Amino acid sequence: DEERKAAVALRDACDREGVHYDNRFQIVKYVLVAHSSVDDANPKAAELRLQAALKRLKRRNEWAEKIGLRSVDAAAALKEVEEKFPSYFVNLFSKDKNGCIVVAHHHAFSPIAYVNATKTNLAKFFAVEQYKMELAAADLDEARRGIALVTISDGKLTLKRALAYIRLCMVIAKGNLSDMHPHRIKHVYSQVPAFVSHLIEPAKQLLPKKIASRIHVVKTMEELDELLDQQKVLRTTVAWAAEREKKYNETVQSLAF
Repeated sequence: DEERKAAVALRDACDREGVHYDNRFQIVKYVLVAHSSVDDANPKAAELRLQAALKRLKRRNEWAEKIGLRSVDAAAALKEVEEKFPSYFVNLFSKDKNGCIVVAHHHAFSPIAYVNATKTNLAKFFAVEQYKMELAAADLDEARRGIALVTISDGKLTLKRALAYIRLCMVIAKGNLSDMHPHRIKHVYSQVPAFVSHLIEPAKQLLPKKIASRIHVVKTMEELDELLDQQKVLRTTVAWAAEREKKYNETVQSLAF
């Protein structure tokens, strides 16, 4: 089918040009994320999507090399960062009403001081963030569906903490938000107090309509509960990742092209 042909074409292009990729599942994810970049009616859609995916993967490799991502054990980094900042990681939700697996954080407990302390810490932080998003789409159906990002404040966001979180977002946005990752982020849910929410809505008007429509801002946890499914069992992010990684690896082993 079209998806398989595109994956084979991208794999072969990477092999010809010596472009690193982690596994076949990552190749499929790049095919999926590049699909929406070109209209189906375009007679050169397949080639344009291939080039878009290849460019995206090359850009990610350059970024990963620059910050030292490949030298980091993501699972070990997650264990370290969660032990230091347990409140930053939110494990209340499983998926949204569209079936997208949730990756969630707490606005009020930003690890910005840790992230800015050393280049090694920065690399560990990015490795953790990418690891969680990678595992949020652990099989083909989840990858096609996309993932959901969630941030909460839960009554604990002061102005000082809000500024710390903004600083963290600036670090994340510096290069990291370029078109280079294989994640299909379909929805963003943010629960924030009124003094923040009234700033977000006008800002959404500056975004492309397609992106703005994916951002959902609410003022209370009760409103957020209406949009997301709760986890049946509360657990650490490390435990969640271990379970998701098993499923992810099964998907990698099952792909043959």
